[in-house]
Amino acid sequence: MRFLQIMRTLHTKSVAGMSSGSWALLCANVTAWGLYGLRTDHWPLVVTSALALIAAAILLGVARHFRKDPTRNISVNPELPQPTKPEYQ
Repeated sequence: MRFLQIMRTLHTKSVAGMSSGSWALLCANVTAWGLYGLRTDHWPLVVTSALALIAAAILLGVARHFRKDPTRNISVNPELPQPTKPEYQ
């Protein structure tokens, strides 16, 4: 599922509706499970946690990339009139 989210984000170039906080929490979660797997010598848990951590880190990097410059976000259509700040007299 994480890789599908990465592909969707790269395809649409939009991070609308994506919570970076929840993905950061997921990073902490899989890191804890990976460390537990290392302590108990449960290598399948270590491998799956490492893959999930890599995917979540990639997605956080992509989200940061598209949020840094709003002109990169394809959901902003430059052909539509943009909201302006009202001038008070």
